[in-house]
Amino acid sequence: MVNSKVTLKDIDVAAVIDLLGTDVVAVKGPLGRRIESVGSLSAATSGMLTFCRYDDERLDRALACDAAAVIVPVGCPIESGDGAPCLIIVRNPRLSFIKVCRAFFGNVVVPGIHPTAVLDPTASVHPGAQVGPYVVIGPRCSIGEGSVVGAHVVLQQDVRVGSNTRIDAGTIIGGEGFGFERDDAGRLVNFPHLGGVNIGDDVDIGSNTCIDRGTLDDTVIGDGARIDNLTHISHNCRIGAHAVVICQVSICGGATVGDYAWVAPSAAVLNQVNVGSRAFVGMGAVVLKDVAKGEVVVGNPARALRPKNGG
Repeated sequence: MVNSKVTLKDIDVAAVIDLLGTDVVAVKGPLGRRIESVGSLSAATSGMLTFCRYDDERLDRALACDAAAVIVPVGCPIESGDGAPCLIIVRNPRLSFIKVCRAFFGNVVVPGIHPTAVLDPTASVHPGAQVGPYVVIGPRCSIGEGSVVGAHVVLQQDVRVGSNTRIDAGTIIGGEGFGFERDDAGRLVNFPHLGGVNIGDDVDIGSNTCIDRGTLDDTVIGDGARIDNLTHISHNCRIGAHAVVICQVSICGGATVGDYAWVAPSAAVLNQVNVGSRAFVGMGAVVLKDVAKGEVVVGNPARALRPKNGG
């Protein structure tokens, strides 16, 4: 049975409120109530902090659960009787809950390089970074402060990782991309890949993902981007700041995904195509032409569904 309760700290409601600051609209209940763990609403027990972002029957369940405190949405009736959880009313319960988890219950980076890791003499790792078991860090690679590189990751060559970035197990970054030209006899001649991969700060890259180095220019992953498991990002691609690329997506060579864009699972983006900032590419879509800023596209081939709000 999976344990749904995380127990790492012992804090009180007042500490949660102080952390959330202006996120908090109202509080009903004792501020000194102890919070020993965080967990899901369905598994709420005494001493736990949980959250509910809905205003239907799930909110009724939240108000009656056994948790020490519940983060609930604006519009929640401010009631907390004897034995009921303390209510912390905020504008975005899920975001506020994430902030609490990260601050008080999140994973701590343990700086150091595992003894099984292999580093090229030209590679550099910040003393505040964490490098896991059986990692291979190749020529001219660098890893910034606070970054975590999971087990069996390979940074093949010329990969620069910023600060506070996480790369999960089994991912390969900086391998040669799939680029070639035919000669007069029809034989395939590989294009030299002389560029690297430039990964920004606060990036998350999932497990078993491949990101190819550039041919002449670098492949670029912008600050705050989220790259899911089992994703392929080809040579010379540019993924914008805070963009989301989800599992089994293929971004072909030279394509770009703009800032804050969203590419849903199993989508494909053709070579040299530009997905604009804040655009949304639907699940399984095959993008053969540029997607405008804020546009929503779905299908195969991808077609505009509607302008995205705020686009």
